[in-house]
Amino acid sequence: MITNVGDIPPLVRECYVELKDKYDFCITLKRIENRYYLYRATTLWDSEKKKARTLTEYMGRINDEGIFIERKTKRRRDSAERKIAEKMKQRIGGHPSPARSVSVEFPPYETDDKTDSALLTVLSTNARADLSHFGRKMGVKPAEMYRRVKQLETKYGLRYIAEIDTRKLGYLSFFIRAHFFGKVPTTDEIFKATSREPQIQLVQTLSGYGILMYVLARDNAEITDIRGRVRMALGKYNSKWSTTPGIFHFNFIPLRDEFIEGLRGKVLEREYAVLRELNSRGTMEFTEIDKKYGFDEGRALYTYHKLRENGTLVRITATMQKAPVKYMGLHLHYIINYRKYRKMRAAALMKVLRDSKTVLDRYTLVGGIESPSGMVYFQPVFKDGDLDEMRKTVDEKRSGIKLKTFIVTNTVVGSLCYRKIDPTNTRLYSRLAETYNLKLPPKRDYEETGRRASQEKRIVAREIAIEELQPHEHPIWE
Repeated sequence: MITNVGDIPPLVRECYVELKDKYDFCITLKRIENRYYLYRATTLWDSEKKKARTLTEYMGRINDEGIFIERKTKRRRDSAERKIAEKMKQRIGGHPSPARSVSVEFPPYETDDKTDSALLTVLSTNARADLSHFGRKMGVKPAEMYRRVKQLETKYGLRYIAEIDTRKLGYLSFFIRAHFFGKVPTTDEIFKATSREPQIQLVQTLSGYGILMYVLARDNAEITDIRGRVRMALGKYNSKWSTTPGIFHFNFIPLRDEFIEGLRGKVLEREYAVLRELNSRGTMEFTEIDKKYGFDEGRALYTYHKLRENGTLVRITATMQKAPVKYMGLHLHYIINYRKYRKMRAAALMKVLRDSKTVLDRYTLVGGIESPSGMVYFQPVFKDGDLDEMRKTVDEKRSGIKLKTFIVTNTVVGSLCYRKIDPTNTRLYSRLAETYNLKLPPKRDYEETGRRASQEKRIVAREIAIEELQPHEHPIWE
């Protein structure tokens, strides 16, 4: 067994660390005659000997190029081993990189269960909604609703986070792309160069020797400084860099806790507290926030509704940490003929809102970019051929677009939001209705309903009455 990871070649170490992050159970690496073998250990309770025992199973080996080669086996497992294997598969999460393919059995990405599909939509559109209310509308008893939610939380690794509109906080969105020539920086080098910048929310490596970063900045001068520091940190590699402003039309990129920490002192303390806590645990009780920060009872709840009202806090949503995707595809649409592009723009955006018939949205993220102008699409890939289908569709329409397609080989910093949101509750839905005057389905209501919401409304009404009696700038009310 290897005890010092520094003794492992860089490519082997990178693959080993990646695998450790993907598997819940304990895995160990052994070196035998300069070959590296991977084992997993499972602890079982021996009822006869009344003590725990460890079961070790060979998984495969990592070659010198950092590629995991899964073991081949033809023997039939006995019933005990088969049960252990099934439990292990159920606990596997993450998204394997196509560059280092790991054989993983994913949860099904298609579902015929209308209740589960509806629940995923509710939790994605408003994770703080009253599930009992929606259960009654679906004809499902409350106990069954909560049981199903727990099943979905386990199956997909659901986590509840805040969707925050950073424009309301004074930040602009930018995409930075870097293309490397010859030698390419390692994942560790990219992580060290970018993770120290709290305004960088997402860093992904792409097929074709490149990286893509999503960054928040107040103006062009600030984004130039951030890009300069990252480029300096990776300065020993030959590269070409570009920056383009971006705006999201559909879905969002979750904010890192480091960015939220940087808001302290720039917003009201109660606003910081609510954003900070809900960004980590979106279903946290407001009374907990009041106690943690020493606020008067009801202050956090009131602040939450004020942030919702002014659009800073869009919603509390669910994201899948065990999303059933093989990998993420990235499409860059560069506009080369604006007249042709305008003719198909509305239809292309409408397609984004269509039901994917899977447990995820058709696209994980859709945004507009400038310099060069165009669109960026993050497409979850469930099966081989999905990316080719997108390219074929664009080519057939001859829509005034030049298409570039990449595969996201690794997410180094941050994460995407994997969910299934009701399209009528998205920014793109409102944009299509206002700009193109299209006949769209009516917007559906997912706000809190029921007894809990009634109690919260009474508290908020009381807090509003107090606020109206005192000026906002008075220290005691901040």
